[in-house]
Amino acid sequence: MKIMYATPSFPYPPDRGDRIRSHHLIKEMSRDHDIILVSFLRPGEERSIDAMRKYCRRIETIPFDGERAYIKSVFNVLSRRPQQMYAARSARLEESIGQVVKEEGPDIIHIHSLQFAHYAEPYDIPKVIDLVETMTLMYQRMLPHRRDALSYMYRLELAKVRRYECSGLKSFDRVLVMSEPIKDHLVDMGCDADISVVRVGVDTEYFRPEMKDADPDRIVFVGTMTFYQNVDGIVFFCREVLPLIRKEIPGVKLWVIGGNPPPSVEELSRQAGVELTGYVGDIRPYLNASSVYIAPIRIATGLHAKILEAMAMGLPVVATPQSCEGMGVVDGEHALLAATPGIFADKVAQLMKDKALKKKIAENGRLLVDNNYTSAHAAADLERVYKEII
Repeated sequence: MKIMYATPSFPYPPDRGDRIRSHHLIKEMSRDHDIILVSFLRPGEERSIDAMRKYCRRIETIPFDGERAYIKSVFNVLSRRPQQMYAARSARLEESIGQVVKEEGPDIIHIHSLQFAHYAEPYDIPKVIDLVETMTLMYQRMLPHRRDALSYMYRLELAKVRRYECSGLKSFDRVLVMSEPIKDHLVDMGCDADISVVRVGVDTEYFRPEMKDADPDRIVFVGTMTFYQNVDGIVFFCREVLPLIRKEIPGVKLWVIGGNPPPSVEELSRQAGVELTGYVGDIRPYLNASSVYIAPIRIATGLHAKILEAMAMGLPVVATPQSCEGMGVVDGEHALLAATPGIFADKVAQLMKDKALKKKIAENGRLLVDNNYTSAHAAADLERVYKEII
């Protein structure tokens, strides 16, 4: 089949959730299908194009102007459609998609994220949209934690996103989500569309256990700091959990890995043992040198690829229950789950002290990924959807 992918973020490097998702799906589907990619390209990403040429026969990119997108979003705050869809509006991108459809005649249009939904509307071609996460649930879970000036705009956006996720996606032949709980949420909300689960895929050849001498006092967190969920999670951890761990493990050290940290995260480096690395192209050396991976995410709406990558590396995980929602994680088997600061601190300290427990959790976590979340699993899910809608 000939498949046209349209993505708001260029799918390389696969260093955050949306890019990991699109990169692995394109890579796997290119084994048997002809792939055409249309995507925004941000400043400094030009070298990423060559990395995707091995998977895509044709690549069309349109420069993304973040400042202009923000202005368009603000000016459409009272519109009926979600603001993020206006932020992603581009006459050049619309023209490029139209040209590709005319010249290539794709068998399927594959749209990544709600932002791009409107680009597929004019075409009577089998089409799917990957929501990556449901924005309704994300806003519902985020708003109780926000007390800033933007909270009013987010409340307006929530109403628009809910309306669009309920009825605006029915023009797609299939809506893709990453887990059964997300599917159930959309169904309960009244989403008038066919929904299928396409799991997260992890490159288990790239992320694999290695013989290592990890620092027994080192814990690590990985997350893109432009996402509020990650900022909230690591600030919560450092302020409310880390001091409790330090009472049990006085020499505990934390790596916070992620680009573009806001001031609230930069301030965390003032705490003893906390080191901000900024953006890291290859996180594997940091995971290999750590004893425990933490996922203190309180605002979670989808499967977190970074947790699965850590598991694939054989690194034991301590996480909030919501950050592992829909993964099939059993507390005490695949990871240790903790809902309060005290329990979170106790479980991190327990793992750091108990080598047998650490080994058990690490091995079971890797097995969970091998059995359910490889790139091949995700590709099989998507292949099945394609065959059903053609």
